[in-house]
Amino acid sequence: MLLLAATALGFVVHEQLRPRASHGRPRLRSVRCGAAAELCELRFGCTRAEALLGGQKAGAPAEEEAVVTLAVAQQRADTLQERLGLSEAQLKKVVTTFPSVLRVRETEPLLSKLQARLGLSEAELQKVVVGRPPVLGLSYEDSLEPSLAKLQGRLGLSEAQLQRLVVALPQVLGYSFEANVAPSLAKLQARLQLSEQQLQRIVVKRPAVLGLSYEANLAPSLAKLQARLALSDLQLQKVVVTLPQVLGLSYEANLAPSLAKLQARLTLSEAELQRVVLALPTVLGLSYEANLRPKLYFMEAELGLSPQSLRESIVSRPARLGYSLERRYRPRLRACRQAGADVEVVLRLAARTDASFCQTIGLPLEEYAACRSGLVEHETEARYGYAYDRHARYT
Repeated sequence: MLLLAATALGFVVHEQLRPRASHGRPRLRSVRCGAAAELCELRFGCTRAEALLGGQKAGAPAEEEAVVTLAVAQQRADTLQERLGLSEAQLKKVVTTFPSVLRVRETEPLLSKLQARLGLSEAELQKVVVGRPPVLGLSYEDSLEPSLAKLQGRLGLSEAQLQRLVVALPQVLGYSFEANVAPSLAKLQARLQLSEQQLQRIVVKRPAVLGLSYEANLAPSLAKLQARLALSDLQLQKVVVTLPQVLGLSYEANLAPSLAKLQARLTLSEAELQRVVLALPTVLGLSYEANLRPKLYFMEAELGLSPQSLRESIVSRPARLGYSLERRYRPRLRACRQAGADVEVVLRLAARTDASFCQTIGLPLEEYAACRSGLVEHETEARYGYAYDRHARYT
């Protein structure tokens, strides 16, 4: 295996050093990637093999020099680092991902135009470039601006929405609108019978959907989720529009196991499981182990619900699974114990604001702040024998 690797590396080096004819003049490929390889070795500590492979990664930028010395490459790396405020680790990522950036004479014109077009802060511009280094090799006029205009027009995005989308998904700057983005959007819209406004909402809430293949990712996941919960097309639409993040979740790794565990924990029928999901689509985005399981245990152990009462409580009010254990349920239990109120109101009044909840149990809102910070834990333990151990409790 090592012999084969060494042979392949030797062939790469040989091929780099051998001049190739191109319209009557040799193409100096060894010089082109040599400076980048040397820089990667000397400055970033890459191995020779990593450096040479990195030098083969990228295509030629629109505006490039055929010959770049190590000194020029170093100077350009320094300039780019200073312009974007990059750490050494970030600079290494940019250069090793897109070595051809060292052959670009000037990156400032493109950076300035992109920053102005999207209204990016310096930190946002940095995030975009680090997230998608090959953007530095694209033409603003011929590539970036037309793609941004088409995407913005297709989804009816405001300037602020377009900015947030690109910052959240810098890779979108490398997608072909005609070959990738437009067809996938059209298929998703048709599959879910989405209005233009609904399609926009999904993309704005879940920009990563633009990077998913409809045939390979979206269509299979939607079909499996729909079949698992026996959803109609309109019910599936409701789930996705409410929780666009579901489009990025793996059915096998995330959705199916969580649904199975929740169903088993509460002994839900298929119809009841469907009811819970339709009433609270965001439950699909909650981890069973880290979120739902501790919450259900709390309701039994601390609020005194029997398994049957717990089941009935969730089926009748699925939204109760969506409230935070640490920011709502626990503080309100402490408040009830401090005020001497029946703990059943913790669930019954879960949807109330803090002010309304405190008014009902007769606790000043100022004292509730201490309950939220956990300052009354010791007192409630002393008065009620309540051992507050959030870790041991769920093991």
